[in-house]
Amino acid sequence: MGTKNDIKMNLNFYLSRTNMKQKDFALLMGVSDQAVSNWLNGKNSIDIEIVPRICEALNISIDELFDRERDHDAKDIYYSIISLNEDSKDRVKRYILFEKEIGQSITRSDTMTTA
Repeated sequence: MGTKNDIKMNLNFYLSRTNMKQKDFALLMGVSDQAVSNWLNGKNSIDIEIVPRICEALNISIDELFDRERDHDAKDIYYSIISLNEDSKDRVKRYILFEKEIGQSITRSDTMTTA
C-alpha cells in the first residue's frame, strides 16, 4: 500500500488531470475545502470510506490512488514540471504548444499527399 506521501502526490496528480477545482472536488466528495486541502498537502489521511468515491470522481482505480498501478512516466513529468519556477513552466507550455502545432501541420501534410 502506498505511503501517505504517495497518496498525497497521486491525489494531486489525478486531480490536476481532471482540471477540477479543489472547491468543486470538495463539494462532490461532501467534505470541506479544508479537508481536501489537508489531503492534498498530506496533513490528514483520507478516510477509507470515501476512497471509492474519490476514485470514481477521478476515474481511477483504488490501486492507482494507492500507487500500486504506476504511470511513472506521466507522474515523473508532472512532478518535474510543478517543481519548476514560473519562467521555466512558461517555456515548457510554449514548447508543448509548438509541438502540437508541428504535429497538426505534419498530419495535415500527410492527409494532403494521400488524398
